[in-house]
Amino acid sequence: FLAVGVTSFGFESSLSTFFADAQASKVSYKRIIGCHYAPTIIGLILAAVLVPGLMPTTTSWPVVVIVTLLIFVEGLKKGMRSLLHAGFYNRQTAVIELFQVVTYVALVWTGYGLGLQLDAQLLFGSLLCVSTACLMMLGYQLCLFYAGLPNQETSDASVTIEAKKGT
Repeated sequence: FLAVGVTSFGFESSLSTFFADAQASKVSYKRIIGCHYAPTIIGLILAAVLVPGLMPTTTSWPVVVIVTLLIFVEGLKKGMRSLLHAGFYNRQTAVIELFQVVTYVALVWTGYGLGLQLDAQLLFGSLLCVSTACLMMLGYQLCLFYAGLPNQETSDASVTIEAKKGT
């Protein structure tokens, strides 16, 4: 999980500064978020390339692949979660995170109950499956947020005029 934090370069922390501009319209959202995530995705790809070389040589290849994919998925999830928090989707993200914890524990204990060894492949493989499912859920919530954005930017003056007309 240190690799996830390092590869995102802390960009999700700076996102709230630009989020008001990003939610002005779908066009500005794509522009700002695209500029924000390009370095993050490049960092995650670099991590995915470097992780196999940093793992001990005794680690099995399935575990190396699983951990590499897990770093990539968790990095994307971290960014999506930050976007949803900035858009006040806290309740939805909390439900998704609770789902992740409960499902992960259930998968691991079910595997153990079925006689599987509690090894790295079971632990990280279960986490990868659950994290990928949560990534898709967060992506869906992000799509709902995006669908609610206006198609074109409205100037602050027109918003102020419309607000005054309503009072």
